[in-house]
Amino acid sequence: MVNRIEAGAPRATDLPGLVVTDVTKAFGATVALNEVSLEVGAGRVHALLGSNGSGKSTLVKILAGVHQATGEGQIRVGELAVPASTISPASSASLGLRFVHQQLGLFPQLTIADNFAATAGFGGRSLSPINRHSLNRRTREMLAQFRIDADPEDRVDRLRPAVQTLVAIGRAMSDRDRAKVLVLDEPTEALPEDETSRLLTSIRNLAADGLTFVIVSHRLAEVAEVADEVTVLRDGNVVASGPTSQLSRADLVEHITGNRVAVPRRRQAVRVGAAPAVKVESLSVGPVRDLSFDVAPGEILGIAGLVGSGRSAILEGIFGARPLRGGQVTIGGRSQRFRHPGDAIRAGIGLVPESRTHQGLFLDRSVTENITAARVEKFRIRGSIRTSREQAHGRMRVAEFAIKSSSAQAPIATLSGGNQQKAILARWLDTSPALLLLDEPTRGVDVGARAEIHAVIGSAVEAGMAVIIVSSDLDELCDLSDRVIILRRGHATHMLDSGLTVGKVAALMHEAG
Repeated sequence: MVNRIEAGAPRATDLPGLVVTDVTKAFGATVALNEVSLEVGAGRVHALLGSNGSGKSTLVKILAGVHQATGEGQIRVGELAVPASTISPASSASLGLRFVHQQLGLFPQLTIADNFAATAGFGGRSLSPINRHSLNRRTREMLAQFRIDADPEDRVDRLRPAVQTLVAIGRAMSDRDRAKVLVLDEPTEALPEDETSRLLTSIRNLAADGLTFVIVSHRLAEVAEVADEVTVLRDGNVVASGPTSQLSRADLVEHITGNRVAVPRRRQAVRVGAAPAVKVESLSVGPVRDLSFDVAPGEILGIAGLVGSGRSAILEGIFGARPLRGGQVTIGGRSQRFRHPGDAIRAGIGLVPESRTHQGLFLDRSVTENITAARVEKFRIRGSIRTSREQAHGRMRVAEFAIKSSSAQAPIATLSGGNQQKAILARWLDTSPALLLLDEPTRGVDVGARAEIHAVIGSAVEAGMAVIIVSSDLDELCDLSDRVIILRRGHATHMLDSGLTVGKVAALMHEAG
């Protein structure tokens, strides 16, 4: 039941957008949230940060009415309040809370108007014919209100990713008179740099119009850009809360992880005069045409470009996972064109792919089996796998790479995204590759796992491994890379090896011509 605050309380215009007071949630003996409180000002953007298992998801589920708090506690939006122990999806909606999850829940093959109608209804009665004119008119008004550059009859699957996210926001807030607070779960996770910038600008504009946002994110650079305040959870407790301007990136990392983790700095020294670990000549693959470059031992080469520029195609072509139209790769002094990933692996190349769940993991297998997948022959004797040796090796690698798992034999699907990614890295580093290809190496991982992955990469490079990295996170690309190729429409337009900054890389990526 939603209760109205007693008379004499501040006027609605003076009230915070969202107040969470002393919310606790326990699952058996496990305390997921411990008297968590936060306050979000109306028309403000508030970032909710924390590593996996910190309690963020539990708090969002309580706000949505999926879970109820264990003890006392209250959730208030404006003048309305509800006990956190009795909140339900209906009372959450009555408070004015709305949600857009990482999986947007849109109907991709339907129009924008049909997606709005599927949830809002626009006043139509059950089984009555849809008034397309009225539907499109009201959708057009909503698109204008949320500054979405699209037409009601546009199909959702033909929209840019950022526009799809804005459509999901508009749909969630379609009853704007009652919707007050929008919770966004990792809204930029699957977006490239240019789409992310558009979405963050739209969020700031909507906040200026009075909409209140709570954003769950792992991307600290974006948090600094878009959020007015932050709250950090760790082990179910609020460990920091305040204006974003007063918390540095290093401060946030320390609060999130509980440790002072060094923010990576781009290394200045590359081995001068060393023969290239890999040389790519006249490579044509996917949209990429006639690309040549080399990478020295102990060097990280970054590739920056917009979606469709051919970044991933380069890595897949080198790895033999995509057929080449032309060109060759020289590694270990031998020039070759790999017809199959197995050829590339035997030549000393590893690939951490863009999508770990679809391309990188064997989800029905254990952590150990995923780690040993590239060297399974090492554990085969007379045609049979020596399971004991394989499991011992898996336990050693789990410990070495700080992979958090109940057991090395646990299904890889039970691990967090960051620990899954560390397992894939362990797989390829186990092969001692001369060249490691990294496609979005920290997408969807928390801040602690990101720092650990960067440290693993740094150690391997210091030992002489060559790396090529593709990342939509330009902070990551500039932090790690010694040089960066700017790729536009399949052509390398610039090679940066000095003055490497996010602003310069972004400007060259979007340069006309």
